[in-house]
Order: sequence, then C-alpha cells, then structure tokens
Amino acid sequence: MRENKILRNFLSFILSLGLVFLLGLSNFALAIDQKDLDDMDKLDYNIEKTYYSIGANVRDLDNHKLGYLHKGRYINGREDKSYVYFTYHGQDAKVSKNFLNYNLNTYASKGVNIRDLSGNKLAYLKAGTTIKGHRQGKYIYFTYNNKTARIDRSFARLNGQSYTSKGLNVRNIHGLKIGYLSYGRVITGYEKNDLIHFNYNNIPATVDPQFTIKNKEFISRGANVRDLKGKKLGYLKAGEILDGYKSKDYIYFEYQGQRARVLSKFVR
Repeated sequence: MRENKILRNFLSFILSLGLVFLLGLSNFALAIDQKDLDDMDKLDYNIEKTYYSIGANVRDLDNHKLGYLHKGRYINGREDKSYVYFTYHGQDAKVSKNFLNYNLNTYASKGVNIRDLSGNKLAYLKAGTTIKGHRQGKYIYFTYNNKTARIDRSFARLNGQSYTSKGLNVRNIHGLKIGYLSYGRVITGYEKNDLIHFNYNNIPATVDPQFTIKNKEFISRGANVRDLKGKKLGYLKAGEILDGYKSKDYIYFEYQGQRARVLSKFVR
C-alpha cells in the first residue's frame, strides 16, 4: 500500500514537471511569434511612402510647431503608429497621421486643362501624360509646379488595373494577414508573381487575384446609380467614368464607399 502511494506521488510529480515544461515551451513559442510580428511591422514602417495633406501642422521632433501643410500638399516620409517623419526645410520633422492620406493613384490624361483650386487655368495636360494624385468628388488633385492643382476626372483614366473583391484576406509584403476586403470593395494595383500588389491602410500589401474580378472602364451616357436593393444613390452625368464589371443587365462598381450598380444600357 505504502509503495503504491509513493509510486502515485512520483508519477504526479513527473506529470507536473512535464506540464510546466510544455507551458514554458508554449510561452516561449508565443514570445517568438510576437517578436516576429513586431519585426514585420517595423519593416513596414521603414518603407518610405508618399502622402498628401488634408491640412496639417508640421512639428519638430520635440513637438514644436515648424509650419503648416496646406490641403493637397505632398510629402515623402516614413511612419510609425502616430506620425509620419520627413525632412521639412532641411530639418527632421513630423506630421500626425490623422491629417494625412495615402490614397494615391497614377492617372493618364485624355487631354485636359490643369487648374488651381479657384478654377484658374494653369496649363494643359496632353493626352497620355501621367500624374500621381488622389480623387475627390469630380476632381483629381495633384502637385503642379509646387502648387496644389486639379483636373476634371472625366478627362483622365486610372493608369493601373482596378479589381473588385469577392471577399479575401489582405497580407503585407511578408505574408502576414493585416486585414480583409469584403465583397464589392474596389482596389487598384498591378499583378506580379501571381499576386495583386496595392496599398492597404498606408501599407504595401498583396491579395490573391483568384478572389477578385478584374474591372473595366465604362463611360456613362447619363445613368441613375442605385444600391443592390434598387434605392437611388445618385446620378452619373454623361461622360463620367466608372470602373466596374458587367453581370447580366447591370454594371457593378463602388460608389461613395458602397457597392452600387447602373443599368448597362446607360453606359458604353
């Protein structure tokens, strides 16, 4: 009896040691995984990107104000979780990410006047000339001769491929999942090494093309825009451009941040 009790105590002790050892290995593995995640994030932050301002104070690294970036001005810098760091008049500076955007695309002109924000003509952009800017409303904004300028987006086209998501995971350049694109979300990018490369929340990212639909460019003849239940959302004037895909009698595309459609007979 006494020998059985000693044996049971010995086995319990061995099992306890094994459990502690396994928990230790598990925690060690989690620590390694977390370190890998942190290192990957740091690699993303070390990539210099182009941003445009929506109106932002510029500060030095001690948080003293140095100047102001007017809406539409561009900077090249590197980000952390709160700021973008760049060179401002020859010195190190930073801007809060809350006042910057990164939704930049390359556009090819169809032949269009360049105007300042008051509508005054600055120059003419020949057909085929490319610019890098962001779309807001009916205009594309970009920098021209160190000033914020704009062109009518009806006279420019995206110089890159547009895709509609079928619902897919988004991964950074290291293969780590960083988000999800729901069905109907539209991105613009290019295909390389069997992946679509694009920018996702300020981070260079990739998605699997088999879970996307390749969009085409359509020109409105004058069409009502409706949601998928038929509710009217807006109107596309004749000549306005949309990127989408055709399914049966409709063209599906993204309109003001949501999935929408127009009758295909009203576009060309």
